Amino acid sequence: MILDFKKIFNGSENAPCMKLLSNYMRGKLSGPDFNKELAYIALESINKLCYLPEPVKPKKLFDFDMLRNTPDWKDSDKEDKAKMYKKVGGLDEVVSYREQCDKVLAENSGNLHWLRIYKDWIPEQDAKNRRKVLDAIKSHEMWIRPRGEASDKKSPARPVQAPELRETYR
Repeated sequence: MILDFKKIFNGSENAPCMKLLSNYMRGKLSGPDFNKELAYIALESINKLCYLPEPVKPKKLFDFDMLRNTPDWKDSDKEDKAKMYKKVGGLDEVVSYREQCDKVLAENSGNLHWLRIYKDWIPEQDAKNRRKVLDAIKSHEMWIRPRGEASDKKSPARPVQAPELRETYR
């Protein structure tokens, strides 16, 4: 969930945030107290900051990735490889998949960013609530990986008939 301040401060469900902001603007709360209270409000909806899984890879892209791991692919010339990359990369389902992956990555990264901020705002003496935030952070850090790193590198490859696949993508 990427924070949209227009959504945060509009609507009856956000009345606690508005009251908190009002108290801060009137000088009834210091900056650190405002941050701490805001973090506690966020904890009430911490389940919305959970890690979102990546979408399922389309079969054609999965098959293409499998083809790239075969000896036939390694022996292909660069022009054939470039044509196949272009054809597979331009498929609507592949474009849609990559857009969904980018969206999920952005949302997960944004959630992780805010969770780290909330962790700093919650006092160390409040072990129960800090534990909630730390668990959510661990959940995100366990799954978020740098862009381009394959999620299934360690999973066993299923057998592929490379020549048949090659014809599919020409």
